[in-house]
Amino acid sequence: MVLSLPMRGHRAADSKAQMSEFVRTISRLGPNINTVSKSVGVFKETGRYWYKKKLLARGFAVQASLAYEMLGLKYIIMLVDFEDDFEQYAKPILWAMSELCYVRYYNRTLPGGKYVVHAIVPEERVAGYTSFFEKLKEKELRQKAEVTLHVKGKDIFVENAHEDLYAAIDQLMDKLDRQVCRHKDKLNNHHHVAAKRFDATPS
Repeated sequence: MVLSLPMRGHRAADSKAQMSEFVRTISRLGPNINTVSKSVGVFKETGRYWYKKKLLARGFAVQASLAYEMLGLKYIIMLVDFEDDFEQYAKPILWAMSELCYVRYYNRTLPGGKYVVHAIVPEERVAGYTSFFEKLKEKELRQKAEVTLHVKGKDIFVENAHEDLYAAIDQLMDKLDRQVCRHKDKLNNHHHVAAKRFDATPS
């Protein structure tokens, strides 16, 4: 049977459409050629030919990739920078996290020296996981100063955090000054009220 030119063009268009559908189905179902061929509606021999000659022979590669969302997981990529004081503990910390805390992969970047960390976290724990890293970041970036002052009848505890240690101390001293003044005022008012009561009593 000899096909006319318009028929040949029509068949070529159908073949391209089927090939496109074949590739989409592989990306959806994986490289099980029998299942893919059946889904697309071609013979399994045709499917094997397309796979070997039109995909693999032309440099295409088929790699497995997990659909994390379908498994209830979230893939998170973070850029982590350790303070100089903690740099020596970076690898042991990340190794422990890879054993215990969903970290799948980590590696140091060049030239910055930060770590790229890949984690696979259950959907219900994503918020807690990311807030944990935010809290770590906050603790590394902020300097904390605190003081406990023992005064008559009370212990005054004041703390303050800031990116700069000297600023943290300055703000801490302001807070402490206000607390001490408040405490003194309370003591003075108490003595003043007690004196008034004493004067008011009949003789």
